[in-house]
Amino acid sequence: FNFSPKSSCLTSLKFQWRCTALPPHSMDIFDHLEDLPERSVQQDEEQEAASTAGKQLEPPLVLWNSSLKARLYPNGVRPKFLIVASSKVACALVNHAFGRKQVLFSLVLPEVSMKGNTIQPSLQDRTCTASAVGLSGIVVSCQYDVPGERAKAVCNALMEELQPEQMLVLGSIRSEQYYGPGDASQDAQVFSLCTSETPKPPPTSSHPPPLPTGNTLGGLPAALLSHRQLRQQPCAGLVVLEMVPSLSVCGLQPLAQAAADVAQALGLQEVATELAVPDSLRNSCRELGAVCGSSLDNAVYT
Repeated sequence: FNFSPKSSCLTSLKFQWRCTALPPHSMDIFDHLEDLPERSVQQDEEQEAASTAGKQLEPPLVLWNSSLKARLYPNGVRPKFLIVASSKVACALVNHAFGRKQVLFSLVLPEVSMKGNTIQPSLQDRTCTASAVGLSGIVVSCQYDVPGERAKAVCNALMEELQPEQMLVLGSIRSEQYYGPGDASQDAQVFSLCTSETPKPPPTSSHPPPLPTGNTLGGLPAALLSHRQLRQQPCAGLVVLEMVPSLSVCGLQPLAQAAADVAQALGLQEVATELAVPDSLRNSCRELGAVCGSSLDNAVYT
């Protein structure tokens, strides 16, 4: 469309419009097919995913404490129980809950830098360490967020090395991804999941409620639970809602209580006892508060 002003009067500005007809062949879209892209966005995404699939499935490197492995598990690593912590709250809990731990192996991901890690265990380190608890159990503290596309590889690396009788996975769900009752950003809530082979708790025992319908669990906890479910093996899971960082310590006590209840239901009385030691909870609270910037009084965890 072309237009030309008929009058430039400030009080009455009028325009005369004139339509210019386009040539008939200009309306034929088939003349411009060569200008359209040959691939769709979905095809580009599939091609990019295919090119990186091999890297995402690259297994992590397992560095064993060979002497300890030979002494504790000469006929294969088959512990009575395995606990895997995959969130800051869960790692703070297991790092201080078991005082007689011995480092059994470390899991090294090529994409995770070890620069800046300390010699002593710290929540600020990006490590994944498995520790032997006495002669019957293993605790894995995964102190970095495993991306969803790498969760399968990390899960396979752990499960190929370990064959536990009972298994407990401790994870988390972001508050903005939670659908259910309560205020996910302010209320410390813990929910449970389990495979079909996991023993059911007694009706009289206290047990955390199941994860409400409509919520989706991802990352390493989902990969581990799926791995055990497909092989019809027992595995229990607990997830705590991730609150604002300054309130992260509020989820520590509910998670410890829920983990102790589940451990007792699984017949792991020694685990339930270790998770309820006041000094351990106080130390976990102190470290988690220092990392997350919380100013809450540690006395609430005594």
